[in-house]
Amino acid sequence: LAAERLLIAFDWPAAKREIERALELNPNLAMTYTLQANLLQTQGRIEESIVTLRRALAIEPLSTLANSNLASALYYAGRFDEAISVWNKTREIDPMANEFIVNVQALELQGKHQAAIDEAVRTVTLIGRMPFVLSALGHSLASAGRREEALKIADELEAMWKRHYFPPTMLALLYTGLGDRDRAFAWLDTAYEQRDAQLLWLAIEPQFRPLHADPRWAKHVERLKVVAAR
Repeated sequence: LAAERLLIAFDWPAAKREIERALELNPNLAMTYTLQANLLQTQGRIEESIVTLRRALAIEPLSTLANSNLASALYYAGRFDEAISVWNKTREIDPMANEFIVNVQALELQGKHQAAIDEAVRTVTLIGRMPFVLSALGHSLASAGRREEALKIADELEAMWKRHYFPPTMLALLYTGLGDRDRAFAWLDTAYEQRDAQLLWLAIEPQFRPLHADPRWAKHVERLKVVAAR
């Protein structure tokens, strides 16, 4: 119920109540602390979320969910080397883990464009042409100036979207990397209509920073009632 309130309803007060109730019933469930960390991130409290995720891992060290979320939290905090280290550990635990391509994004934001592209290509080889991976690959290609290749991936994802659902924020991120703000915001609108859970991290995702100066950005952050990291 806490997960539904947090990730689908976007009802942060209700999510907080259900998380607190879950912890009363069982204070030794790693998933509950992971959800609590996610809620803290909607409030821009990233460092607190890292502490909370370490509590989850103290309970369940081999949790793919908690480890991947910790990697993401470190990434949102700008602690890129630590994020990559934790993400690599996550892939050792579960080679098919692909919810967050933190290593690709962190390498890209460090300016290591070829390393980011190489890592994304390796991941595609390992798990296939999954939307999360393709979005990260396309964004890395765009950042490296390889626009035509990035546009081909955008076309592939658009075609994929017509066949089956995946988080629309993946296309919003890619179009942000391509500098196409209109399409980026159009896909953010779709993401909101579809209740894309990835919107929870909208305000703290570094790759969305190019949109921050656009007047349309404030509308998206306000309707979600999320807080950007300070």
